[in-house]
Amino acid sequence: MSKRLLLSMICTAALLGCGGGGGDREPQQGALTIYTPDQTTSNATVTVYGSGFVPTGSKCTYVDPRPWGPYPYCDCEVGSGAHLTWANEASATTGEGNMSLQSSMAGSNCGQPSLLWIASVPLESGTNVITITLSDANTVGTGTLTVTRN
Repeated sequence: MSKRLLLSMICTAALLGCGGGGGDREPQQGALTIYTPDQTTSNATVTVYGSGFVPTGSKCTYVDPRPWGPYPYCDCEVGSGAHLTWANEASATTGEGNMSLQSSMAGSNCGQPSLLWIASVPLESGTNVITITLSDANTVGTGTLTVTRN
C-alpha cells in the first residue's frame, strides 16, 4: 500500500470520526475576567469592568498618518457578531455593556489585540448576583459578581 493511499485513509477516518457535522454546535468556552471585586455599596448602580477573549472578526489595522498627523497608531474594531450582556438576578433585569479592542504598536505593525469591557448595572437593595456574558458566533465566556446594596 502506498504512503499516499495510507495517509488518505487515515485523514478520511479522522474526518469521519469527528461526528455528524450538522445541527447546532456547542460554543467553546472563552476567557472572561471581572476586575471589579465583590463589594457592599450604597450606590444605585455598579460599574463592572474586565477583559475577555478577542471575538471572531475583530481586527486592528496599522495607520500611519504622517506626514499630516503626529504618530502612527492601531485602529481596532470589535467583530460585529460580538455581544457583552449583563443579568442581575435580584431584579431579573438584563442589559448590554461596551467593548473596546486595544493593541500596542509592534514596529510598523499592530501587536496582539486584547479586549476590555465595561457595564453599568442597576442594583436592588440587598444581594445582587450579576452575571456577565461575552459571546460571539463560536465562543462564550461568563463570570459572576456579587454586590450588596445597603
